[in-house]
Amino acid sequence: MSVTNGPLYIGPRFDTPGLGFITLPSLRRQEPVFFIQGAFMRKIQGTPASRSGNPVAKRMRPVRRKRKLVSGRKEPAIRQGSLARLILLLLGLGGALAAPAGGQERTARGRSFMVAAPTPEAMDAGRAMLEAGGNAVDAAAAAAFALWVTDPQMSSVGGRAQILVRLADGTVVGIDGATQAPLRVDEPANRGHGYQTAPIPGSPAALDEMLRRFGTVSLETALQPAIRLAEEGVSLPPDVHDALRSYRLQLTRYPGTRAHFYKADGSPYREGEVFRQPALARTLRILAREGTRALYHGSLAQAVVADMEEHGGLIRLDDLEGYEPEEGPVVRGSYRNYEIVSRGGNCDGASVIEMLQILEHFQLADYDPADPEYIHILAQALYIGGLDEYVSDWIQVSKAHAARRVREIDLHRALPVPVRDPGASRAPSVTVGDSGAPRTLHVPAPDPGTPPARGPSLPAPDVPGGDTNHVSVVDAAGNAVSITQSIGPRFGSKVVNPELGFFYAYSYDMNDDPVPGQREKTEQSPTMLLKDGGPFLVLGSAGSARIPGSIVATTVNVIDHGMSLEEALAAPRWFLMGGELRIEASHLSHPVLETLEGLGYTLSAYDGLDGYFAKVHAVLVDPATGELWGGSDPRDLGAAGGG
Repeated sequence: MSVTNGPLYIGPRFDTPGLGFITLPSLRRQEPVFFIQGAFMRKIQGTPASRSGNPVAKRMRPVRRKRKLVSGRKEPAIRQGSLARLILLLLGLGGALAAPAGGQERTARGRSFMVAAPTPEAMDAGRAMLEAGGNAVDAAAAAAFALWVTDPQMSSVGGRAQILVRLADGTVVGIDGATQAPLRVDEPANRGHGYQTAPIPGSPAALDEMLRRFGTVSLETALQPAIRLAEEGVSLPPDVHDALRSYRLQLTRYPGTRAHFYKADGSPYREGEVFRQPALARTLRILAREGTRALYHGSLAQAVVADMEEHGGLIRLDDLEGYEPEEGPVVRGSYRNYEIVSRGGNCDGASVIEMLQILEHFQLADYDPADPEYIHILAQALYIGGLDEYVSDWIQVSKAHAARRVREIDLHRALPVPVRDPGASRAPSVTVGDSGAPRTLHVPAPDPGTPPARGPSLPAPDVPGGDTNHVSVVDAAGNAVSITQSIGPRFGSKVVNPELGFFYAYSYDMNDDPVPGQREKTEQSPTMLLKDGGPFLVLGSAGSARIPGSIVATTVNVIDHGMSLEEALAAPRWFLMGGELRIEASHLSHPVLETLEGLGYTLSAYDGLDGYFAKVHAVLVDPATGELWGGSDPRDLGAAGGG
């Protein structure tokens, strides 16, 4: 239906009667509307959640120097803050997709459902599905599809997806949508980008499988928000602009990338400019009309193969035809009377469980989070769990393994010993500290987020690191979905298919040590914590090797320190990597930093919160009230929204 009325255009509707869109061309955005006997009414937008309604004063405990390895503690009360965004649904009808108008919040409260996503547009796409009567699976699929448009540096039609679904009846299911090496790969690409690093896509097949098995809407319906965003455009966010500028030398060497992501003069789109992707919109319409079969058996497959053959890529039609999503192993553990479920196999959820089960041996609630001993314990536990990434899942998740590994944590010195080289010269530095006691610390070069052990790196861009994005959703029935998508490092292989308009993913295996037909194992770790069998905390992260640790840190902040979800996501993080304790350190005092150095650490300080330390998107269900809280990491540009 199309109705023209001055500057207003009412566009296509969802398949729910009475639901539609209104486009305001002058503002380059859409507003949800309801049709009433040929007229329309705007949906009433509630007052955004206010930080003033969410006390952030932490309960700081006195520092106790003697610690015992103990088990068990009183279950914490859940403290949540901020007033909810008021969502008023007129006449009992659902809302429609609304492009961001600046009103989205990083933290939201809801009674029935919640979506947390790394872009406001993706959150809106998911929330619209729920408002229209869909379930958490419908919402997660719509949000994930929207991210192909709004977060092209982290996900695409050519990417990988790892999925964890908890159904209302308590069933937990994993779906493996890992990318896969073509059959004809025979030697490492050793380039770090290019056609020969592009694997077989997995995300479309996995998301379609999830929607077909557990959703209530068609693939065509779930793709509509993404199609509209690609056709009408989005306001280019600052991180995408910065990445396009920083990676320009690599990106512009490929004609498809240059044609679709840069202007005619070769310059990147500016922050805030409307960025349209008509070729991608056509591709998404084909997927909506013909199903994902088009990518693996049909016209889209032919376009991929033709592009690969012309430019030396390795994907052929039999590779695409042979790809299937697989059942993703679900790994389980426990932490302080909460059940942990995460994704194993080609994911790193077993490391999340190992880290938490190591930390369970300490009374973390007795510590001030700024206590150097507390920082040391978390750094060591996260480091040990990360070292075990390639240990068999069943070993990693065992309590006995955690009990063995915790004995390696020495409260008086860092592992491995020594971490710090006293004779090493210091790199450029920054002064941080408080109370007039500045401290000069080593500052690492910007990190593109690619693990250094995985082949030659690209020139380091001046943008935060990260390889992935994540969506968390919970609905009124208790269905919960946690999805992590990736295309490898930023912009994946750096190659866009000239006809289809999407980035091919990057395969670390194909670049370094390829095995024909092998699926990529990554740090993707979609995770849930369950209480009495129901969802308590649904979360995941973006940030390469920092993914498991950031999930653990958020969990500890909520369960052990009783933080609100907003506080838990905004709390400083730290990781022991490359022989350095890399830490968001501007909150730490001179004595704390001295103590950490005395334990043997070389300190790499970051001023304030930094995207290098991963970006968590989560939904928390308060077991006492049933309220849902959504949180989008302040290190990212996402949003949370519920109803």
